[in-house]
Amino acid sequence: MRGSKEDGKAFSCRMTQAWVTEVFEGLETQHTEYKHDDGVDGSKAGYRVVRGDELHGFFQGCAESEATVIHHLRHTGTEDHAFTIEQLPRLQGYRIYQSYGGAYSLRAWLSNTTHGLFAEDTGEIIVWKQLHAEVNDELAKLSGGRASLAHLDALPDELKILRPYCEFVRDYDKAQIMANFERSWSRYGQGRVLTQAEFFDDYLVKQARLETYFRQHDHQRTPFPRDIWDTWIELHACPTSLHFLQLPHELITDLSMPGRDYRLEILDVVLPADEEAVKAACAANARLLHDALGEP
Repeated sequence: MRGSKEDGKAFSCRMTQAWVTEVFEGLETQHTEYKHDDGVDGSKAGYRVVRGDELHGFFQGCAESEATVIHHLRHTGTEDHAFTIEQLPRLQGYRIYQSYGGAYSLRAWLSNTTHGLFAEDTGEIIVWKQLHAEVNDELAKLSGGRASLAHLDALPDELKILRPYCEFVRDYDKAQIMANFERSWSRYGQGRVLTQAEFFDDYLVKQARLETYFRQHDHQRTPFPRDIWDTWIELHACPTSLHFLQLPHELITDLSMPGRDYRLEILDVVLPADEEAVKAACAANARLLHDALGEP
């Protein structure tokens, strides 16, 4: 397990979701989910596809639950981000759990301060060097080894459209990283509980906006718009690495994830109504997870 532990070198939104849901649900429930999940299409694992115009009704349908409900959500197919929503019982609110691949950890997201979290290579918030490596690999393949983030003048004419994106990836620095992180973290992070109004009238509205846009523009050459760029950052504390402002929507996604279609998937797990039993089970699951992550 140590090899996959978030250690400041590479964070994983899906690993974070696995750990969070393991604490809430336990290994037995989680095993049943994961053995049927291929990481892209979760239908066999119990996930259902929910459209943006269905999100409000979907969550409203269980809003008055007497028990805690754990919602696994993921933008999948031609997008790639997974996160977890804890719905507290009896209309007490909602808590968001997430990290972001190669950018920040769950610890950073839940922290009540950003002081001391950033370090370029070893912090809880880092420079996305994992993305640097991925982009360099792709540029090398597409340019016969001539182009890289450090040598963008070597881009062949047919790839020059990628230059603004490559420059952004290369130059995304601490000031931008922290500004984007705090923009989302201050509103939805820190382990704070969102009220019913904050969740339904703000958070869900933005998630619905993303789903509607991604579904309607999947595989299209529509220039990627500022409002969707901003909405993604507002919700997920980091720019999407799969799009860039005014680049054709499908340019990077169809290149890196061919043969897929976009979906917003949700899986719900209702915990027992006995809150004290849930707390005890979560504590026991957390100890097991902690011990497992400490093992080679």
